[in-house]
Amino acid sequence: MPDDECAKTLQSKFSGAAAGNARITYSPGTMRHLLENYGKMLQCSETLDTTGFDAVPEDETQNFSSCLQSEFPKNSVLIKTHWIRADFGRKVPVFDTDANTLDTVLSPLNSADWADGDREADPTPKNIYTIKLQNGDMYRLGGLHIMTKELRHWVWITLWWSDRPNDDFGADRPANFRDNVHSVWSNYKMGVVVDYRENDPDPASSFEATPSLAAALKATQSELSWLSNPYIEHGRGNARTNCVGCHQHGGSTVGHDLNSDGTLDPFDLELVIDNEMLFPDNGRSQMRTLFPADYLWSTQRVDSLNQVIKSEVANFDFADNSDPELRASVILQLTGENTLGETIFDSNCTGCHGLDGMGVTGPSLYDRVPAMDDQALVVRLLTGKPPTPMPSWSQLSNQDLANLHRYLRSTFNGE
Repeated sequence: MPDDECAKTLQSKFSGAAAGNARITYSPGTMRHLLENYGKMLQCSETLDTTGFDAVPEDETQNFSSCLQSEFPKNSVLIKTHWIRADFGRKVPVFDTDANTLDTVLSPLNSADWADGDREADPTPKNIYTIKLQNGDMYRLGGLHIMTKELRHWVWITLWWSDRPNDDFGADRPANFRDNVHSVWSNYKMGVVVDYRENDPDPASSFEATPSLAAALKATQSELSWLSNPYIEHGRGNARTNCVGCHQHGGSTVGHDLNSDGTLDPFDLELVIDNEMLFPDNGRSQMRTLFPADYLWSTQRVDSLNQVIKSEVANFDFADNSDPELRASVILQLTGENTLGETIFDSNCTGCHGLDGMGVTGPSLYDRVPAMDDQALVVRLLTGKPPTPMPSWSQLSNQDLANLHRYLRSTFNGE
């Protein structure tokens, strides 16, 4: 593959069919649930390498996820946007979704790749959602995914910009929508899917009043549902997808045992839409009953929220351990054990303070311990007392320090 084609392919795998930037936003309900399940997700990450397609949930009726204590609440929302640069005379690629185009793109004889679009347009901020950053850069919103947990397997909504917004998937836009919503949204078409299967033998028959939509639905018709955003979906086979089929594997780290060595091989997301043998129907068919992360890819890849949260926790742990006042507060919340504290004292403190605590090269603890409150005493253990020989004992664990504090306080309290 030529270098320019390779670069274009890599770009599309990150940001979509059209060159641009992808961004994901999470509702407060989504993030709260992720944070509340952080411990469970860490524990689960140790088992994902053996969690294959045939794994089953412990209780399918209550929780079909293995990495969450419970499925996401109904106020969970995830939004993915695709932004296209609007500066330097750049135009917007336009993708037709009429029946003739879909017949061609979805044909078994073709690769089902949205490719570069059917033409280009240069819309103004009046008819495409446009933002200007503080540095002056301008971006246009090409596509928008909205994923909501109103139903157990989520509701999957997608919008894409078009210069022919009143045809096919925009033909049934209600009049009150056109009258009451800002005109900038009038150029976006929309599709919705809620299940793997269509469960309607003839959905086109419901749209006789909008023949271009009926014809487009006939072009996508099969027993399985269809929904593909040409600005966000990318690569071979992705024009035949349906959102839910790919996201069913969210959180997975392994897939098939391709070399038959008894070990599941690493999960390759690109194969879901482009390998009929491994993932039938371009990944639209349901292949599992256990959904590790409740349909979210964001825990293990994309935003890799597991790693983001883990890094944040590690950073605060480091900060807390580096701040003696903060760490002392944590230690004082622990319950110390007197006998264990005595063992730590005998091993570390008697060289300076003596077996009886009366002092050898160091001061008497009967004088020093009563003179300090609990916070100051633990901080002294953590920091030592430069330039005197009193060393820092911060290398001890928080529990060891809690045990030592208990022994010091109960033994050398001034009597």
